Amino acid sequence: MRPGRTFRYSDGGALGLAKDKKAILVLASGGVFTEGPWRPWDFVEPYLRQILGFIGIADVQTVRVEGTKIPLFAANALPEAKKAVAL
Repeated sequence: MRPGRTFRYSDGGALGLAKDKKAILVLASGGVFTEGPWRPWDFVEPYLRQILGFIGIADVQTVRVEGTKIPLFAANALPEAKKAVAL
């Protein structure tokens, strides 16, 4: 967030200067935040999307490596993330 570099103020409010860019969020967690009881605790992705949108980046892809500390999910965490990247 750099005034004059990533955004500027105009008569209509803030204007993002990073338009026509793409962002890839790579998020890793020991828990699972995309589904189940912990979903409401996912503050990272919505926050980052909001900040990126403020500077003009609307094309955002998210790749998650999640459940790395949950035995049921840990073995598949990285292979599932790699599948998402291949899409």
